Amino acid sequence: MKSRRIPTIVAACDNLHTAVRFFPVLLVILAASPALAASPARSTLAADLGRQILNAGLDASECYRVRDLDLFEKDAHFYFTDGYLIFGKPVNGAPLAAVFSGDVEGGDAELLLLPPDRAERKSLASYTGSPNLDEHFRAAIFLFTDPAARALLERVHAGESAKKLPDIGALMASQWSRTVANIESSYESRVVLDLLSPGAAGGFFEGVIQGRKLGNFDFLYDSRAPENLIAGQIVERKGAPYWDTWFSYAARGDSAAPAVSPSYQEEQILDYKIDASLDTSLVLHCSTSIHLKTTVASSRVIPLDLSGQMRATSATIDGQPAEVYERESLRNGLVQNTGNELLLVIPPAPLEPGSEHTVRIQHEGKVVIDAGNHVYYVSARGTWYPGRGLQFARYDVTWRYPANLDLVAAGHIVEDRRDGDLRITRRVPAGRIRLLGLNIGEFEQKSVQRDGLLVNAYSNRTVEDALRPRPQEPLSPPPSLAPPLARRRAGADIPEGAVAAPSPPPSPATQLAAIADEIASELAFFRSRFGDPALLDVEATPLPGRFGQGFAGMLYLPTVTYFTPEQTHSSTRQPAEAQNLLRTLLRAHEAAHQWWGNVVGADSYHNEWLMEALASYSGLLYIESRNGPKATEAILDNYRRMLLAKGPDGLPAESEGPVVQGRRLDSSNNPEAWMAVMYGKGTWIIHMLRRRMGDSRFLAMMAELRRRYEWNTISTEQFRALCAEFMPPHSDDPKLEKFFDAWVYGTGVPELKISFGVKGKPGSYRLMGTLRQTDVPDDFTINVPIEIQTGRGAVKTIEVTTASDPASFSVPVSSSTAKAALDPHGSILKK
Repeated sequence: MKSRRIPTIVAACDNLHTAVRFFPVLLVILAASPALAASPARSTLAADLGRQILNAGLDASECYRVRDLDLFEKDAHFYFTDGYLIFGKPVNGAPLAAVFSGDVEGGDAELLLLPPDRAERKSLASYTGSPNLDEHFRAAIFLFTDPAARALLERVHAGESAKKLPDIGALMASQWSRTVANIESSYESRVVLDLLSPGAAGGFFEGVIQGRKLGNFDFLYDSRAPENLIAGQIVERKGAPYWDTWFSYAARGDSAAPAVSPSYQEEQILDYKIDASLDTSLVLHCSTSIHLKTTVASSRVIPLDLSGQMRATSATIDGQPAEVYERESLRNGLVQNTGNELLLVIPPAPLEPGSEHTVRIQHEGKVVIDAGNHVYYVSARGTWYPGRGLQFARYDVTWRYPANLDLVAAGHIVEDRRDGDLRITRRVPAGRIRLLGLNIGEFEQKSVQRDGLLVNAYSNRTVEDALRPRPQEPLSPPPSLAPPLARRRAGADIPEGAVAAPSPPPSPATQLAAIADEIASELAFFRSRFGDPALLDVEATPLPGRFGQGFAGMLYLPTVTYFTPEQTHSSTRQPAEAQNLLRTLLRAHEAAHQWWGNVVGADSYHNEWLMEALASYSGLLYIESRNGPKATEAILDNYRRMLLAKGPDGLPAESEGPVVQGRRLDSSNNPEAWMAVMYGKGTWIIHMLRRRMGDSRFLAMMAELRRRYEWNTISTEQFRALCAEFMPPHSDDPKLEKFFDAWVYGTGVPELKISFGVKGKPGSYRLMGTLRQTDVPDDFTINVPIEIQTGRGAVKTIEVTTASDPASFSVPVSSSTAKAALDPHGSILKK
């Protein structure tokens, strides 16, 4: 038996304690835990478990000196060289937490992991400086329901040198219990869900690690998540916290984890019936009935998401009282970037998988903010009612609100009356939709009917306080009116710079008739190419701020789009014509979301770029039809500038990561990169595909995309396969694999240069040329169109494949004056 020394443990945990209060929770749902012991009445089962979790603390009697102990969590290898390991007190028969301290002479532990693909290795290297994670640490907190971690205590017990150290345990418990409780409080609902859902494969493991080089960071494994291995760190930049995702992927060969698709939900939501009442203090009181079908994962507990600004007060299932359980998690809201909390509804008895039930939830909260000057801001536009993911469902909603206000939402009005100081409006959307938004205010209205479409456009009668500065003083909307969470929902955020209305400002209603007519024209244009939108009645409403959103039958337009550039003060140096184009694009982008995002959806954040790019490019098609190709070129050039602009880290926005990383690009490295890449590069990708297909094939592809995937989701790989079907015959890249590898899954904006000359004699001239690319990774390979003016007015286009070395080409021509032009029609994103 090895000798062991027991030195004094230094109380050096304060830094970790401070940091972990903001460490992230990345899990949507936890996996199985120890089987339930005999339980109290189910009406308080979840609450009782929650109290047990928070009160468990660390068990001083289960503290050990460990040496050369390892733990495998799928691709990750934890190696505890020497230190102390204390376990939490058991809940339902097993501990849920442990703490490691290397506060001994030579104490150390190590985490090793190599991400399996190039994109994730590059992402990890951009934050840590290395493509593999090899970090030594002296302290860590572990939370788990994962079998391998649970077995760790049994392995320690079985070890020959196992000896309990209660004195050291008492000291560690006093130093770490508060920190562990802080972490557990953010996981409380998820752990309760896990404890109430026994029998699931795999599990959950969270490591909050104090690294020697990298500082505090998180490592997570969640067997139920499509990407079940995640690591990252919270970083503060200019006073704002950012969650930096180092890597996120599915563990290799994870046979213990159930197969989870990105679009998987624990329950299928079929329809909603909601009674929503807004009182004079702007508190929304709701009774939401959800008709749903259960699965094995929701037979014992029904997990739902609800805005953190709402609180559920009671619930029933098929008329029988059910326990409702909800706890706030600030860290989860920051990392998940939704502002939602996990809401658990526990049935009085297990539900049969595949059976249908009606869950009624009473909830209330202040989701409407007074923006000043009789303008209102709805902060939880799509999550004010309980749901789970973005599922297509039918809605029937009755609204009750002060009669002096106007409330607008999607759907046909089937009842509209006044009852004293209340106005009661019932709206029923004609089809299945994914999100139901609302807006409130004192509105002016203009309506336009065109080709079976109805557009109701609304404007505030004046502008919010944030847009009423002193003359010539540009002012952006305050953070409370332009939260980062909002712009990452379905919609666009096309920057205008800081904008303010003149003083006194004109009424937004002055442009209302023109806006209603323009939106009707946009919708008719898209309908003629893509088929019917999600709903034939569309409400266009104002939104305080500089971003827009597009829900089914509901558009949110930023206040600034209700003014011409001449009516506002802008911090941008763009001419009025360019500003007008961007404002037109923003409105057309939101209108196009009636198709892209609300008829066809994305199944994960990796594919959200498709919805934004398709919406933006549909808007470009509309602008091109009205203003000609020069307008399209101008907007694409603006996107190019956004992509090449350098961020705080000194690197171009485009280089921060591929478009499929989506919202992960909203990081401390360059907070603006996510918008430049998702919107700018995404739109360029669609443009380059159009140039490769030709206009007729491209439009046919867009129509087929809607037809084939309507009321469903599409992945990036499915999109690639669809596009390949519409490529011209004899293409050099018929499956578009090279194209997607370079532009979608890779990074790089090449600088291309061409040199050429004509050699030979009359009748045997040849144009000889060389194409060089720079400023891109060595493995960046694309096909570049070169137009050969062969002589006597003849033109021939060839494609030359770039590589790290110069690429040569040779073409027979009829004249010694023949010339070559590099990509003359702007079909390549380049410097």
